[in-house]
This record gives sequence, structure tokens and C-alpha cells, in this order.
Amino acid sequence: MRMYIVNAYRWGDREKHSYTVAVFDDRVLAIKCAKKEADNRGGKYSCTVESCKLNDYNGELFNYTVEIYRAKGHEFTTKQKIKAILALRKE
Repeated sequence: MRMYIVNAYRWGDREKHSYTVAVFDDRVLAIKCAKKEADNRGGKYSCTVESCKLNDYNGELFNYTVEIYRAKGHEFTTKQKIKAILALRKE
């Protein structure tokens, strides 16, 4: 069975903060999730979809997953950022 792992990387960099968003058995759902998560994070995180076979590990470093999709988050305009900051201050 093929699995699709959605990961989020701060500024799209694997060396910075990252987290696993979800795991799917459907490629289309995984890509939709990656797009949505990247947009929800306001451009700070890029999301990848990596494919791998369930229970298939041969011990070779980095050869068991393959990146099949990358979503860059929506960049907010300065006006949108100011509006969000002001809304947070009112809370």
C-alpha cells in the first residue's frame, strides 16, 4: 500500500522547524491537504507530499520516501498583515 505523508517546513527549509501534518492513502487528498495547510500558515511554511510504501524499509538512507509535490503558502499583503495584527490586539 502506498502512503502519502504531508510535512510542513518553515520557510521551505528542512533544517528549520518542521512538523508532520497528516498521512493519507490517497494522493489527491494529500495534495489538497498540503495546499490548504501551506495557505493557512500565511506563507511561513511550505508543505510537501512524500510517497512511500507501507512496511517497506530496506535500511538505505533516504531511499524509502520520494517527494511528489510541494506547496508554497499564500503570501499575505502588508495590508492583510496589519489587519490581522490589529484584530489580535482587540482580543
